[in-house]
Parts: sequence; C-alpha cells; structure tokens
Amino acid sequence: MGITYSISAPTITFVTPDEGAVLSVDTAIEVSASDANGITKVELFVGNQSIASLSSPPWRATWSLDDVSNGTYTL
Repeated sequence: MGITYSISAPTITFVTPDEGAVLSVDTAIEVSASDANGITKVELFVGNQSIASLSSPPWRATWSLDDVSNGTYTL
C-alpha cells in the first residue's frame, strides 16, 4: 500500500504598504493569509525584529517609526 502526504505551505500576500513604499509616518502593515488547515497566528517582522504577533484576523498592525533610522527595510 502506498501513501502520499503533502504539506501545504501557507500563502501570505501584503495588502499594505505597497512594494517600494517610502514611509514617513507610523504605517499599517497588513497581510492576507490562507492555508488549507487554517491560520492560527501571523507574526510580522521588520528584518529580524518582531513588530506584532497576531492570533486572529484582520492580520494588521501599526509599525511605529519613532525610533527607526532612515534606510531600507525588509518586511
């Protein structure tokens, strides 16, 4: 008897901000998340720093820019 098991990877899409956005004020970070088994938690990071751990939709948090230096950042 043969069995096939396939793990589905979640799908994450950024809603805001837009790719390449130039930010100058605190900014909403929002994603759309889906998975065949459901989503129970979404963690938002800027580089290696966590800015939010969310346990229910909407998957949205505000990134405070108060202590952020000028530069390029990866979400």
